[in-house]
Amino acid sequence: MTEPFYLAAARKSYDTVAAPCTELVKSPAELDPLSRAMPAALVELAREGRPRAP
Repeated sequence: MTEPFYLAAARKSYDTVAAPCTELVKSPAELDPLSRAMPAALVELAREGRPRAP
């Protein structure tokens, strides 16, 4: 079975930008405490099923 054209295009686009993006994103050790805590807070709220703030 052949792959749909859009999957190959999406893969090529991702491969093109993946390496440069890794240079832009800081590691957790480089972030301030609030920035490190935000993803965990988001996951906690999502697990609870709470609605977003207005």
